[in-house]
This record gives sequence, C-alpha cells and structure tokens, in this order.
Amino acid sequence: MENARPVAAIFCKSFRPDFERLERLVDSVERFVEPDICLLLSVPAEDRRAADAQFGRNGRVQIVCDEDYVRNGTTKGWVGQQICKMNVFRTGFADLYFAIDSDSYFIRPFGYADFHDEGGCPKVIASPVFTGYEDWNTRLKALLDGAEPPPLPIIRPEGSRPRLDLSGLRTANLATLSAGEREPLLELVFGRQTRGLAFQPCQFLAAAVLRSLEEDLLAQDVSLHDALHMVPWEYNWYGSYCLHSRPIALALVTSPTIMFATLNAVENARQRDLTHAVLARHFAAVQMAARHHDTLSLE
Repeated sequence: MENARPVAAIFCKSFRPDFERLERLVDSVERFVEPDICLLLSVPAEDRRAADAQFGRNGRVQIVCDEDYVRNGTTKGWVGQQICKMNVFRTGFADLYFAIDSDSYFIRPFGYADFHDEGGCPKVIASPVFTGYEDWNTRLKALLDGAEPPPLPIIRPEGSRPRLDLSGLRTANLATLSAGEREPLLELVFGRQTRGLAFQPCQFLAAAVLRSLEEDLLAQDVSLHDALHMVPWEYNWYGSYCLHSRPIALALVTSPTIMFATLNAVENARQRDLTHAVLARHFAAVQMAARHHDTLSLE
C-alpha cells in the first residue's frame, strides 16, 4: 500500500482588526488555490465568534483558536503571532503549511505542487534573493525584468542531527538589545551558513521540521516561546534550523511572494505598472504591509 499523500494547507494567524483585510486573502484562496487545500485561520479565543460570523460559512476556511494549540506561551502581539506559526504543527491539521499573513493575497493558481519540488521534497524558503520590493533590491528587480531565479540545492539529512548549541545566546546580554540587534545572533547557534539568505516573506512550514526543532530546543531546556523571545524571527529560526540540522530532505527555494512594505515601494511599483498580471509571471502572492494595504491597486 502506498503512503498517503501529505496533507497541505494555507495557514494564517490573524485577529479581529485584520478581518477586513483578510477578506481579500479569503477571496483569493477561493479564486486561485486548489479546492482540496483549505485555509486554516487561527484567531484569539476572544475573536472566535466574530471569525465564525465573517468566515465560518465558507467551506474553504477552517477556524481554530490560538489557545487551543499553543502551549505555555502568550498568543498576543508580534511575538504571539510568531509563536502561533511555530506551533501550528500541534493543530494536526496538515503535514505541510504555507504560512501567509492577513495582508497578503494570491494572484495566480496555487496548489499542492507548489509545496514541494518535482522529486517530492517539501520546500523551504531560503534564498539569496529577498523578494521585498525596494529601490536597492537589484536582485529582485532583475527577476521582474526576466532573469531566472538562482538555482538552489536540495538539502538532505546527514546522519544524526547536530546538537543545538545555545550557550552563545545564554551568555549574551539580550535584555539590552533591540529585536533588530538580536536578529544576527542566530549565527551563534547555526553558524554563518545562513548569512545572506532570506527566509521570507511567507514560509513553507513542514510539521515534521517544527516537531524536530522543538525537540532539539527542549533538549536544551528552551521552548519555542523562549527561543523567539531570545532572538526573532520565526522564519529565521525555521530556515536556519533546516540548513543546520537537516531533519528531512528539503528543497531550497526563493519566496513565491513579493512584499511591498514601504510607501516608496508602493509608489515605485505604481510608476512601473506592476500589475497583478506582470507580478504573476514570477510570484504566486502579494504581501502588502497593512498600512499600505489599500494604497496600491494592481488590478
């Protein structure tokens, strides 16, 4: 008997103030995402009733409360959002997730084949090309002008997983550092092999990798919650761990999402006539920073 095909899902951590923006994501899932792939929507328990009222009748959306699967950690604020993503495997909903934010939406067909390479290896976003649209991002602009994305390798397990060494983080005076100043400190755990790689926007998350990461952290008496409070961000932890520990075979890829995070980027995109049709030649989704979500029309 053949092994069952891994279950794939779109995952979005949201809350009530973002529900209006979330409508666009839900609409795009209905339009572009294969019917057998659901959107798993995670919201705080206090927002569950509102989520049910707005999205509960949509058969493509499955709603779960943050508190139902997150253990021993807050689900509030930006750290809470990261914690939910890193704990999504506890829902048992799927084997493979594409994590996407409320301010994002799909612009072309997206299906099961997008979760893995031609050989069946699950994907992980880990690329020298950061797909955030900015004036300085010449690599991204080259892609938009027709350049091929860089070929990236498949990483495979190499014997037993190396032990995570968190001693450098434990001795660092983290309390005096901002989140941005702490971010590079992941090299103390995973080395320099991750330097210059982008693990976002969005990320493919394999439940098996998340379980493995938690096991290796707990072996050092550190929870996922603790790790994210030490050093952000969730996708950096995930991608760095994939490269360092290689828990399963994974195909490295450039993000299928283009992100517009600043007003200058929005205005520049408009001037360059970057419509959905143009962007869809290279990307499956758009992420629009919430404060600009209604500023740019790409239709």
